[in-house]
Amino acid sequence: MRNFTMAAACMLAVAALAGCGSSDDNSDATSSAPAAATTDPPADTAATTTATATDDSAAVLEQDFKGIVDEPPTTGPKAQKGKTIWLSNCVAFEGCARYATGMKAAAKQLGWTIKEVDNQANPAKSIEIIRQAIAAKADGVIDTLSDCPNIKAGLQAAKAANMPVLTGAGLDCDTPELGGGQPLYAAKFRLGDRQDELEYYREQGGRDAEFMIALARQKGVEAPKILQVQNHNQLFQKYRADGFAEKVKEICPDCEVKPLEFTTEQLVSGKGQQVFKTGVLRNPGMDALYYANDAFLAPGLQAALESNKGKFTVVCCGDGGQQGLANVRRSGELADTYAINYAPVEMWGWGVADVMNRVLAGEAPADIPGEANVSFYIDPDHNLPPEGQPVKVPLDYEAAYKQLWETGSR
Repeated sequence: MRNFTMAAACMLAVAALAGCGSSDDNSDATSSAPAAATTDPPADTAATTTATATDDSAAVLEQDFKGIVDEPPTTGPKAQKGKTIWLSNCVAFEGCARYATGMKAAAKQLGWTIKEVDNQANPAKSIEIIRQAIAAKADGVIDTLSDCPNIKAGLQAAKAANMPVLTGAGLDCDTPELGGGQPLYAAKFRLGDRQDELEYYREQGGRDAEFMIALARQKGVEAPKILQVQNHNQLFQKYRADGFAEKVKEICPDCEVKPLEFTTEQLVSGKGQQVFKTGVLRNPGMDALYYANDAFLAPGLQAALESNKGKFTVVCCGDGGQQGLANVRRSGELADTYAINYAPVEMWGWGVADVMNRVLAGEAPADIPGEANVSFYIDPDHNLPPEGQPVKVPLDYEAAYKQLWETGSR
């Protein structure tokens, strides 16, 4: 059952970085989570989205399309050149591939050699890769998405060998939901001032709620009835779902949220299409549909949307996968407005490279700041690139990190 659950969970890494749970012999943890955390805007540009969501939908939408920005760190060590870093990556998945693209571009600027190895989203493979990196005397390892308890044996071996290991999208062993043990990663990768990726995903769920309600109100639906597609097999999915439902209750007491629940086992067994189609049919009269991860689309949610074209005023939000972007281009057909919450995964690759550079320079883990991120939305009229072109992130993070690594400040 553990291997089956792991395979099911790993399906959800297709659209964005997502943790996959399957335990080694040191733990029976099966929860997972993807990448880290955004913050509120800088003090001079911040807007209080909770307040404006009920008062001025236009202001909420303007801010969400513009993007809520966490700038890269302003000071830090210069590039620690000549290092060899192993990247343990789930190369077949879209989000992991995007993450590697960013990581490799950052490594080029840092003067590093990157050795990418396919961990097949399998914790046992990640442990093996860490041990191989130790034997090869690598300077460090970055594992894309493993939660600490799931690769504990490898992390313990790396710690004994004094070789730092980081994760771009996993949780450390000191996470209370994973048992609250001793941390084994060399440092935490965070976005902005958020503590970890669970806080990030709860916040993203809240932002999704503010955005969807504002968008619905712009279209004349004052208190939308929202069908919430949700999955609690993974920690990050639960946190985002909870953040969404809590924010709706806070800012729109008259709004209605109905859950459309499914399990990863249903997706893997081929029952996803039936579950999603039935869930939509059993909830007539809903104004909006919310889903948190583009990886829900291929196993059945996309088919449900195709079968119910025009049913919803608003469909949102996913995390910026290619299918989500394609659906935005079909606004007016699949739904009155289709929008997505875009995850800047390539940027996260640059951020975790900065954390590794700091570790290699001897910076204390407690002193390592949060990294760059932008939380922003795309609809047919905002931020949608020409077909075949990449999404433009509203922050020149590459230039900022290059300057930081060249001079030690920016």
